Amino acid sequence: MGLSHVPSRSSQMDGRELAKRLTTKYPSARILFTTGYLDDETTHSEEQEFGANFIEKPFTPESLTQKVRELLDIAELDTV
Repeated sequence: MGLSHVPSRSSQMDGRELAKRLTTKYPSARILFTTGYLDDETTHSEEQEFGANFIEKPFTPESLTQKVRELLDIAELDTV
């Protein structure tokens, strides 16, 4: 698994818990959080735990593409 999009908040499971489960099963996975609450304390703790892999809503297709490319490039560097 290279990249997973994780909403920071969800009615069934918060993004942090989902990211923990994914990175436990797939340690090299990159997690991209999307949020409309970038100033939220929970968001800051996720950022500290999983890195600065956030994109704030609303985002453009171009900014999403750029962020995904950044994360995939980092993943490629980790495998070299």
